[in-house]
Amino acid sequence: MLATPELATRNLIHIAGLEKTYAGGSVHALSRIGLDIEDGEFVCVVGPSGCGKSTLLRILAGLDDFDSGVAALDGRGITGPSRDVGVVFQAANLLPWLTVRENVKLPLRV
Repeated sequence: MLATPELATRNLIHIAGLEKTYAGGSVHALSRIGLDIEDGEFVCVVGPSGCGKSTLLRILAGLDDFDSGVAALDGRGITGPSRDVGVVFQAANLLPWLTVRENVKLPLRV
């Protein structure tokens, strides 16, 4: 059954058939991933190291591209970074010559 346009727009995040490979296609990071997340849902992405969690999150943030499939945020295709999405990386990427305040304000200047 096909989703009606009304139902399709309820998803804050929509992923269908998402694929991502590395190393010239020999490493499949994501293979036919499908996921719909409605506004207000709390979702955790869990799995072993190297299973594609970070790749998926980077694609959703618009920081990585994907090979095929659909990735949409609030009904718009994800084609690059968005001011509507914030990312907190696992490793601290602070610039040691800046103050804490300057490090926090840095993304606002970029």
